[in-house]
This record gives sequence, structure tokens and C-alpha cells, in this order.
Amino acid sequence: MYVLIGAGSVVIAALLVFFMVLSLKRRINPLKRAAKQYDRGRFEKAMLLIAVELDKNPDNRVALLLRADNEVSLGRYDDAVRDYQFLIQVKKTGDGIDILQVKKRLLRPLYNIESLLELYTLCTEILKEEAACPEAQYYLSLLYIGQAYYDVASETLSSLVHNRPNMREAFFARGLSDVQRGRYAEAISSFDRCLEISTDNLGILCQAASHYFNGEYSACSDRLRKVPQRLEAFSDRKQYLFSLRLRAFCYYRMGRFDRAVHLLQLVCNMVTQKKPSKAVLYNNSGMVQKEEEAGKSSSLFDEYYRLLEVAAEQGKNVPPPRKPSGILDLKGLYRSTEAGLDLCFAMLREGTLEQARDLMADLRKQQPEVLGLKRLAQLIDEERERTISMRREAPHMLRSSSTERVIRGKGKGYKLWEYVEEWERRAVRPYELLIITGFTSRKMLSPGILLSKRRYGH
Repeated sequence: MYVLIGAGSVVIAALLVFFMVLSLKRRINPLKRAAKQYDRGRFEKAMLLIAVELDKNPDNRVALLLRADNEVSLGRYDDAVRDYQFLIQVKKTGDGIDILQVKKRLLRPLYNIESLLELYTLCTEILKEEAACPEAQYYLSLLYIGQAYYDVASETLSSLVHNRPNMREAFFARGLSDVQRGRYAEAISSFDRCLEISTDNLGILCQAASHYFNGEYSACSDRLRKVPQRLEAFSDRKQYLFSLRLRAFCYYRMGRFDRAVHLLQLVCNMVTQKKPSKAVLYNNSGMVQKEEEAGKSSSLFDEYYRLLEVAAEQGKNVPPPRKPSGILDLKGLYRSTEAGLDLCFAMLREGTLEQARDLMADLRKQQPEVLGLKRLAQLIDEERERTISMRREAPHMLRSSSTERVIRGKGKGYKLWEYVEEWERRAVRPYELLIITGFTSRKMLSPGILLSKRRYGH
């Protein structure tokens, strides 16, 4: 019996040692530890452990895949693209790597580094293998939005949300594309669904803007009350400034000019704190024109024919371009000058002509080369003199609005009310939503990118 007990004790001890060694081996396995750190969101620690593993086993494809995933989480998109592409190129049977999944993971970093042709090619390649792939449909729709193909983007996203009714990003993107198409009621519906899934300040802001574009100023104001009026509530300064301007113009449209003036003064103060930077100009498709090209009449038509060529491949139509319209003869303004004009026109509506005149004098000093500012300053002076004269001669006939159609200017004959009304129409533009949400950039707005494969004979 003692012999049996002794033998049993030896076996138990051996098993304990075996499991301790196995446990220790697992604990010191850098790849498994890296995976745990990745799951916990400790990406830098995971990267250190992966480096240890790859130092021992440079061909470990699972480690390479985990490294690429970590690089995406850390925002190192160029490195992630390189690693994902390497994995696709060196694929071996039985290495445990699903190439289709790797291709899907590659979409996000390609989009972030704006490798548009490669992204377009990869999306179409994935969709041939998996026709309803949500990742490929989503990033393809973002490409279409960036290329000003809002109808095609909306169609793609409608198909996506039908199959993925809880995909918040898809509803958000569809809302943005519908805003650009002028389908504001549809955009509101998309943003409503987006906020049902998950609420954030940017989603509420886009929802409110859609109500504004739809002429529903009270609804816009109600939505904006849910957004904190603090810079910290937004991911960047552009979003915060847009929220302030949207609030201001809601008040403006509802006739509460004093509140509009207060908010626009705040915007003006924030913008003028920074060094003035030259504004970009947009053509009628919403695409950025470079400063040096802004005065060339051919640039807009060049973009049109490129878009037309891309559209023809897909059986789509692109409307012919119109000459870019400015605010009468106010073009190429600094951001600070634009903010000042917002405030100036609100002051005119409020009836504070003295302040409006002083502000206009400051704006002319900022950009003396803009002749439209000089003409506008003259019209404000004329309106001020007319108002003073009417107060003195016939006070009972003086009306509250300072923007009536009573001034006929020289030159082109623009009147003060024409400046104000056109500025009101363009004060808040649908295209600004793409800018503040980061859904567009200069590079993404060049339709020539998608044509490069044809130019190079591919």
C-alpha cells in the first residue's frame, strides 16, 4: 500500500510539474501575450511582444497579421498597408491566414492614406468574391462620396443598410450623401436611425444641419440644444465652429438677430485668433479648386469631362457644369473675412449700422484687394446716411429692416439687399458637412485618380 501511495505521489508531482511548465511556457509565449495585450487595447505593449516573436520567427505570418492590426489601431496606416500587402503576396497553403479577411482589413488603412486607385481596385476585387461584403461596399461608397458621385454612393449604402440594419457608419455615410443630393428628408431619416443605434455630438450636429437645409429651423434649433456648447465636446475645432455658425443662423432665420450676432461675434473672435489663411474655392460639384487654378475657366470643365468619362463606364450621367458662382463679386476671402461678413450681415439685419460699418472697415484692411468689400462698404455707408436722414425728416416712415431694396449701386448695380440675401443662401452649405466629418480631402476630390489605370494602359 505504501508503495502504491508513493507511486501515486510521484505521478501527481510529475503532472503538477508538467502543468506548471506548460503554464509557464504559455505565459512566456510572446505572441499569445501580444494577442492578450491587443484584446485589452494595449497596442504599444503588444507591438513590443510581437517584435520579440518576429525576431525569433521572422516568417510567422500570424504575428505579421497581428502587427498589422496593431498598426491600424495605432494609426500607423502606411506600415499596416505594407504588412497586409506582404501577407497577401506570400500566402502559403495551411499558414492559417484567410486572405479574403486580410484584404478586408486592408481597406481601412488604404482609405486613410488616400490610396484611392488601389482602394477602388481592392473593393471591386473583394465584391467579386463576396457580392454583399459590407466592408467593401462601405469603403466603395466613401470613394463615391469623395468623387462627388452622391447618387451612386447613396444606392450602394442603401443596399448595405438593407443587409446590415445596425451598421451605424453606413447610415451616417448615407445621410451625408443624401444631404449633398438635396434629399434632406431622406438624410434626416438616415441620421435618426444612426442616432438610434448610437448617439454622439457629431451625429446630432449633422442631423440638425439636415433640418436646417430642409428649412426646418425650429427643429434644427431643438436638436442643437442637445449638443454642448463647448469646444471639448467635439473632436476638432472645425466641428465646434460649424456648430456655432449653425446655431447662429438658426436664430438668424427665426428673426432673433441679437442672438445670432452674439454667436457670430464668438466665431469671428475664434477665427481671427489664428493667422489668416486663404480660403479655397469650390466648383458646382463641390470639388476644391487650387488657388492657382481658381481663376482659370477651363479647370471646371476639365473636371467635368473626367467625371463624365468615369460615369460613362458605369452607365451614369453627370450634369454639365455651370460657372462657379461667388457672393456677387466677393471671392477668395480669408476665413476670418468670411466670419466677419457673417457678423456684418447679422448686424445689418439687427439694425446696428454703426457697428456694421466699423466692422466692414476692418475687413477691408484685411483684404484690400477684394473690390467687392469696397463696394459693400459704400452701400453700408449709403444705408446709414439714408437711415439718419429718414430719422431726421420722416421718423414715422422709418422701417426696422436695414436691407430693403432702396439702394441702387454703381458699377454692376448690386444692392445691399442682394449681397445680404445671397450670403444668407450660401451661409451654411451642405458641402461643409463633408469637410467637418473628414469625408473628403483635396486628393479625394480629384476624379483623375480613378482614371489613372486607363492612362497607364491597365
